[in-house]
Amino acid sequence: MKKVLALSLVLLMTLTGCVGLSPDNPETLTLGENRYKTGFYGTMFPNKYELSDEKLEVDGIVLNRINHESFKLYHADIGSYTEGTIYCSEKDYESALSFYNDAENYSYYCILGVDSDTQNAKTIKLTDVDITKFNALLDFADQSNYDPFDKKHNAKIEKVELPMPDDTKDTRLVFYKQSKDDLFVSSTGTDYYIIGGHLYAVYQYDFEHGEYEKLIAVKVPDEISTYFVEYMKSYL
Repeated sequence: MKKVLALSLVLLMTLTGCVGLSPDNPETLTLGENRYKTGFYGTMFPNKYELSDEKLEVDGIVLNRINHESFKLYHADIGSYTEGTIYCSEKDYESALSFYNDAENYSYYCILGVDSDTQNAKTIKLTDVDITKFNALLDFADQSNYDPFDKKHNAKIEKVELPMPDDTKDTRLVFYKQSKDDLFVSSTGTDYYIIGGHLYAVYQYDFEHGEYEKLIAVKVPDEISTYFVEYMKSYL
């Protein structure tokens, strides 16, 4: 693996979704008799949407109406993530919450290879994947990722040291899901490798040891690992 490329991946893992907006992110906004709420899309990130000309301002926060067929939604450039925050009219909130909590309303994907290598990388849609296990894998990644702002969290994660993968031989895997309306996508900040017949989530790429560079990884639980190692055989 090229050092510059792998180091870029480390930075992406560290910074994805953690850049630059105000953390002031009220859960509910009230304008007259109307209320707008966020929190209905969990740990997903806003992805693709079109804004209409309709705008509201609530306590200095500008809400831009999103063109959406089903729900009355608004985008605001606030929160802890560069993608901003999506609010929903309180009248549509329970319906939106139910929709985005339904696993059937998502498509499931895996990026094979390093996505900056356009000749070798490709994205595949996983049409027959076990959705329960897929979501369990994403949950595991959320719980096991390196957090630059939480040393206690990092210390609790059980990590192993492995040889640095060689992208000419070892295929990097990135699993993610996207809502079928394209509005939300899960994080693509976790890399995976199948090593010695087991699936590992990358915790860090370690280049501090010169020629002895290594991979610091977290072993995916056996049941989930066994499923994906077998499932991905037809793609690798």
